[in-house]
Amino acid sequence: MKKTILKTAIITVLSLIAAAIVTYSLIVIISPKTMGKIYYDLGAKSKAVELYEKQYNTKGETFDDLKDLMDILISTDDDVNINKYGLTFVADNKSELKRLSDKEQNEGGRSLYDYYSIRAVEAALSLGFKGQAAEVAFCSTDNYNEDCSLYYVVRLAFDNNDERLAVCIYARYVSPKYESTIKSGENELNNDIQNLVDKFNIKADESVITNTND
Repeated sequence: MKKTILKTAIITVLSLIAAAIVTYSLIVIISPKTMGKIYYDLGAKSKAVELYEKQYNTKGETFDDLKDLMDILISTDDDVNINKYGLTFVADNKSELKRLSDKEQNEGGRSLYDYYSIRAVEAALSLGFKGQAAEVAFCSTDNYNEDCSLYYVVRLAFDNNDERLAVCIYARYVSPKYESTIKSGENELNNDIQNLVDKFNIKADESVITNTND
């Protein structure tokens, strides 16, 4: 009798474990970020990032999934992956992000679009990718003002006396592929670029940058 009860108990436990494994596997396959949120809440942030990234890469690369991924990357200060996805997020998804930004604002009154753009610039700079930072800044700026990512990176070049960053900014500015999308503040941008040129004595041949991830 005892053996029968023990056997039944073991079978029940094994069945529950199997059911849990199957359930976990199905959730990971159907909605990886659902399990990712659970991992995040449990403090397993690297696993959470992996699952949010899986969600984005395997479920059609939608804007909503990319935003969720960027939010989790920013919350974990994962600059490597913020840099990996940042340009796609703020440039290729500009329309969707701007519509969202019009509805919501980040703390301090800064628009969400400027917030994400500057965070993408910061990630690139933290990795030493100054050309990438300039690329993100130009691609994500429509209105040149004190809140935008381009103004932010220009001021960094001035304030930190960063000649290499200044050259990267100038290179992007004079690049044949650059077509100004600035809707306001273009005169201010032109003046600031000229000030960079004067401050660092930038020559035309210095602006040829073959690798944006320099």
